[in-house]
Amino acid sequence: MKNLDINKYILDIDVMDKHHKDFIEIFINLDFKNDETLMKDINSIILQTITHFSDEEELMEKYLYPRVTEHKEEHDKILYELKYFYNKANNPFGKKLLKSFCKERLPQWFEDHIISMDSDLAQVIKNKKME
Repeated sequence: MKNLDINKYILDIDVMDKHHKDFIEIFINLDFKNDETLMKDINSIILQTITHFSDEEELMEKYLYPRVTEHKEEHDKILYELKYFYNKANNPFGKKLLKSFCKERLPQWFEDHIISMDSDLAQVIKNKKME
């Protein structure tokens, strides 16, 4: 499982940095050995992610972000995947799939998304604030 370090993902946009920090705090405390706690915490990640993406998408609209469609599509895709595996985790096999998704796909997506799309959005915001 990927080690997520908040200091690596600071974009100097307060609302974005706060959401990234909140995600990491929930994620690093996931207990993959306790199914009941894991399901509760993944539900927290889903709820946090919905708020996170909504706030980011408001920033995109406010600052007329030119790549809003692609960015929103990425949000929709990962949220769909996360909900899909969460909803399928009602048996031992489904729980294994969810754990695998959360250990492998989710942290890699998070890192790639911040490094590529969120950093681009942050730069657009900073540039527009300077105009």
